[in-house]
Amino acid sequence: MQKNQMFYMGFSMYPTFIPGDVLYIKECKEKEIKKGDIIVFKTGENEKNIVHRVVSIDNSGIRTRGDNNSNIDNSVLTQKDIQGKVLNFERQGKKYPVSGGQTGLIKANFIRLMRRANRKILNIFRPFYRLILQFSFLKILFSGKKTFRVLSFKKPEGTEKQLMAGSYVIGRLRPGYKRWHIKVPFRLFIDEKSLPLAEETHEN
Repeated sequence: MQKNQMFYMGFSMYPTFIPGDVLYIKECKEKEIKKGDIIVFKTGENEKNIVHRVVSIDNSGIRTRGDNNSNIDNSVLTQKDIQGKVLNFERQGKKYPVSGGQTGLIKANFIRLMRRANRKILNIFRPFYRLILQFSFLKILFSGKKTFRVLSFKKPEGTEKQLMAGSYVIGRLRPGYKRWHIKVPFRLFIDEKSLPLAEETHEN
């Protein structure tokens, strides 16, 4: 991995980035950064690189938030914190430009709007969903088929398992947890008992 590249890990920028994407970063000055740009930074409370979108710039510094996060980050960034700006990313061998500036803000707001809409829809249909979960015919239909795959990633707090459908993350087993968190409606098709637990999965 070259100096101006990094692997993206985590979910705070999902679905803009997914774990395993290669990010291409350009060093930049604070004055070159605009609202809506995606930057890589470190803070005093966290030594690892963080990738989030700029949501405000004023005399005190720069504020950021992940596209998949509800709240703005606590840290106010200055030049010493900033590693660079993400210009492109690579996924499954294809390289794509990163939306920044006003276009980036519109995209991030749209992602949050869709999340809120999805939550409202799920709340309406949750009783029906729970009823369907009691039946196993869908799980039987998909059992034995290699529709899904499990990847493992080492993190400071332990190993995290991620359940993938193609290039999309549909489930997680966080370090220290015994149960998978699987997104709706994929739980309809997956028998959780067939998924590996933390101690059973080999590192990829």
